[in-house]
Amino acid sequence: MATIALPVGGPATFEDGRALSRRLWEEHGVEPAVIPLRDRLWVRISAHVYNTDADYDRLGGAIDAIRASA
Repeated sequence: MATIALPVGGPATFEDGRALSRRLWEEHGVEPAVIPLRDRLWVRISAHVYNTDADYDRLGGAIDAIRASA
């Protein structure tokens, strides 16, 4: 399991985390835990036997696409 800080875009709230989670699921079909902590959003991922490198690449691409559209 790992928790990764997202780039700072200003203070982050619980609602920001929920909104990002919703967008990741609705637009990209990925469902990581998004947590606000210390004025940033963090994504928690965990490795399971059924996850592949492509799954993590897809998550990274989804986050990049959402950042680019902001």
